[in-house]
Amino acid sequence: MHLGSPRLEVGTTSARLSCDVHHSGEMHTWWIATDLDDIGVIDLGPGAFVPVALSLASSLGEDLAIEAPISAQQLHGCRAAAHVLHRQWGWRQPVVSASTERQPFVAGPDVGLLFTRGIDSMATLVASLDGVGPRVTRLIVIDGLEPNHSADVAAAVWHDTQAVAGAVGLPIHRLTTNVRDEIERYIPWKYSHGAVLLGSALALGPLFDEIVISSSNSVRYPRANGSAPDLDACWSTDRTTITHWGVSMSRSDKAALVATRPQLAAQLKVCWESNRRGNCGTCSKCLLAMTAFTVAGAHSVVETAFDGPLSCEAIRRLGPVPSFVREEVIEAIGDDQSDLRDAWRDCLSRERNHQRRGLAGLDPAERFAAVGMTLQPDEAVGWGGGARAIYAGSANRQVVCDAPAHLDRPLRWCLAARATPGSAQLATVLTQHWGHGGVMLTDDVTPGPPPAAVGRLLQQADVRCWWSDHDHLDGICLLEAIEHGCVPVQVMPDDLAETLRAALPRQRPAW
Repeated sequence: MHLGSPRLEVGTTSARLSCDVHHSGEMHTWWIATDLDDIGVIDLGPGAFVPVALSLASSLGEDLAIEAPISAQQLHGCRAAAHVLHRQWGWRQPVVSASTERQPFVAGPDVGLLFTRGIDSMATLVASLDGVGPRVTRLIVIDGLEPNHSADVAAAVWHDTQAVAGAVGLPIHRLTTNVRDEIERYIPWKYSHGAVLLGSALALGPLFDEIVISSSNSVRYPRANGSAPDLDACWSTDRTTITHWGVSMSRSDKAALVATRPQLAAQLKVCWESNRRGNCGTCSKCLLAMTAFTVAGAHSVVETAFDGPLSCEAIRRLGPVPSFVREEVIEAIGDDQSDLRDAWRDCLSRERNHQRRGLAGLDPAERFAAVGMTLQPDEAVGWGGGARAIYAGSANRQVVCDAPAHLDRPLRWCLAARATPGSAQLATVLTQHWGHGGVMLTDDVTPGPPPAAVGRLLQQADVRCWWSDHDHLDGICLLEAIEHGCVPVQVMPDDLAETLRAALPRQRPAW
């Protein structure tokens, strides 16, 4: 991967710092734009693009060559960030090639806060106003990042953000960028947002002695995340220090702090799923925020900042919820609000069961529900080792009987599984002994193939193999194999295999 030398492009209303980036065999142009009022404080070096470039190179497994000089501290930080990314997500640690030079002038005395009007950054702002947080002197907004906002809604949201800055008497700087669009082709937003936000803010590095980003996670619930204390600090330069603030506060603590400033609390903007100026009150982020304010006793904020009341029914209908805040919100709910706690636990249970679906789409919870039974998220599914047996069911008998009749299968074997060292080693052994087969390995970072694609792979193979470190026969993989006409073969360590063999019934189970 090659990061070119930035160039400044001046338009009638804005100035744009652009940089050509070559990766994955293609040329791309990244840019960060600011209002003309800030043209005199734009950092013309590549430092603003380095956080995203390092993250992308690491995820793609490419080395990184930076054409223009960067600060010595940022080069050191790149190498430290590569270690963090490898530890968090297993990404490759790229070789970073760059020359260094001192940045041409010392930054100003200002402290900039990356400001989104969410609970995290609003709590940091209130802490600063109260004299208990960082001494924020300017607000930095990376505008236009919300994918579901129309131009009119985005303009209205920006107007409201300006109003907040005016209310607290702080200058505000607005930046826009295409870097999120560029990097999301390869890395999900939750893994890249810190690099995008902090990198964009560094375009105005000459203004700031310090740039503050608000913590999403509390110290009690550490999570691998695109913004974390040890990762964010890596993006500091010789001139500008990056500070990750608020990690000692829980979500409820932040809600309680924000609620002490009713005028600011009324201007919260946490909702991104709906195309509206305010907060819908029904999406996951809204419901989590409303729950946090309710737990903090700030019912007035729920009434003024959200377009609907907090509803247990809406919580139960939710899809996937950001895990890095969910557990601490649920834990903070007291016994006097047990209906609210139960609603969140129901939501969590359904989501965990959803995540257990097989790669070809088999939903174990749905199979149990079809016969009036409930599957708990932590229960193993299969045979042996205390697992609960799962059966094909009468509706699938004909499918099971018909599937092996399709004998024209070009693949001798396939391996469709989660990426683990055991799975990778099994793929190598199968290739050595059985020749070429089909392999699909997925992880928690890269979106895997859709279930229909995995199903087509199973339909083309005589045998489906998978590796297991558990003491039971995997019922999900086994049923998916049978229902697609494959012979199921589970490979596992010898000691576990012996234990399992003794636990399995000798007779054929009845379908």
